[in-house]
Amino acid sequence: MTNTTARALAILTLVGVSSGCRPPEAPSELEDLTSYLFANVRNEDLEYLEVGVVAMDEWLAKNIEKTMEDGYSINNLDQETIDALDDNDYSLEGLTGAAVGGEFTHPVEDVIEALVADSGTEMYEAFSVYDRDYQTDLDCFLSEECDWLAINITSTSDYALGLEVTVNFNAEYRRVETDIGTAVVQRTWLTEPAEVSFDWLGVPSQYFLGVFLPDGKGSRRLQATWVATEIGDDGDVPEGTALSLVVGSMQSSDEDIQVWLDNK
Repeated sequence: MTNTTARALAILTLVGVSSGCRPPEAPSELEDLTSYLFANVRNEDLEYLEVGVVAMDEWLAKNIEKTMEDGYSINNLDQETIDALDDNDYSLEGLTGAAVGGEFTHPVEDVIEALVADSGTEMYEAFSVYDRDYQTDLDCFLSEECDWLAINITSTSDYALGLEVTVNFNAEYRRVETDIGTAVVQRTWLTEPAEVSFDWLGVPSQYFLGVFLPDGKGSRRLQATWVATEIGDDGDVPEGTALSLVVGSMQSSDEDIQVWLDNK
């Protein structure tokens, strides 16, 4: 396997509060809607998330097949949004964003329960470590008595050629009641750069958004990832190739979850 292929494999594996008196308006296009939802996960005025979720549902209803096949490039996050995440200093430098849609034959709550409570090392073949430290009450969230869940997670993934990737990240989930039904918005972010066994590859930052929507037959998910990679002097992976690999990784994640739920 060439160095370029190894770099591609490595990238494949990694992948705001508003105010005012008028009712909130969400962007209508995916490029801005993803960053809008990411920014408003903690907004005390839940209407901001509600209108964003409905806008995402409307967009996916028209574009689900295309985004499942090809994915989309998306606009970057802004500094104010990532500064509000926690007390760490985060940078936007080098971030590239991509989004992809997916469908499940299982309802939103079943998908969410698998993500927050089931074994990550069993659901995803690559994980050798997946440790959760719950910051809020899991049982309260799963019983739908609480609409908020926060988790600190440490994971290690093992791949070909001795590639090992260890990350520490925070995950937040918020349940949202809307006219289209109950949805869940998820976001995660690296709290420190990833530890990668290949010294020519660095991943200083990564941010992720998941939007889980009911669709009558099961559920849909929109995934968006913003990731920065630092490649050594002996060659770069073109941005288009990196985006394609990130999309492929998110598509594989949907497939893994579907298989896991089918066999539970």
